Amino acid sequence: SDPSAATIWLTDFAQAQAEAERLQRPLVVHFYTKWCAPCRVMEREVLNTPAALRVLADGFVAVKVDLEKPAHAKLQSRYGINEMPTDLVLSHDGKV
Repeated sequence: SDPSAATIWLTDFAQAQAEAERLQRPLVVHFYTKWCAPCRVMEREVLNTPAALRVLADGFVAVKVDLEKPAHAKLQSRYGINEMPTDLVLSHDGKV
């Protein structure tokens, strides 16, 4: 069956990182906020398309990080995220 955005895109960074480590797969991180219009366009036109979801399902772990959540401030500063959307691919051990 085709992967869906709901099954591919995790929302807990620590859980996603653990899964990437377990599977020895790179981690795709999508930094966004709900009010960011370009983020919504990126999700609709790229990240949630059937083709992108298949690629992610076949070789990556994917996580969306909402930068409005205070818990994500450390991640934002760790990876120097100043603009949204920002998408990074990390090795399973967290290197960009």
